[in-house]
Amino acid sequence: MKLKLLGNRIHIKPLSQAMVSPGGLHMVERYVNNKQVLYSVLAVGPGRKLKNETRVPVEVKPDDRVIAHSFSGTQHTFEDGSKIIDANEVMMIV
Repeated sequence: MKLKLLGNRIHIKPLSQAMVSPGGLHMVERYVNNKQVLYSVLAVGPGRKLKNETRVPVEVKPDDRVIAHSFSGTQHTFEDGSKIIDANEVMMIV
């Protein structure tokens, strides 16, 4: 499926995450879902349009690894677990 993202949107897919903490404790799924998750960027929109018709490009690019909260983004999750979020919801590029 080919997506054409609009504005400041990015399409991300979570990378596998362990259900075990670094200390070896098994974490409850509810706790994991409210944490930051490592994602791979699949596609990027053209950027936000300003009032003077210029565009501010998105700071991430496809294949970047980013960290965002697991509850960020749209309510719809694609079959492969990917989702679309606003680029402002990304906390950092890894």
